Amino acid sequence: MIWAAVFLLCSKTEELCMAVGSPLFVSREECVFSVQAHGVQIVTRRYPEHRVLDWQCVSFGKTEV
Repeated sequence: MIWAAVFLLCSKTEELCMAVGSPLFVSREECVFSVQAHGVQIVTRRYPEHRVLDWQCVSFGKTEV
């Protein structure tokens, strides 16, 4: 199973929202640590016109497509 963080970003007026993802991680713990240590700041710098409303680490690989 692999993990990635998904961030919900909205413009400062909340008229435009989008989701962006992180690199992949091998565990949920690694994902959460990375987001808390660096991820939010990196996303905030990359999208300065937006603010991070929420984020979560999600897993992939449990079901087949």
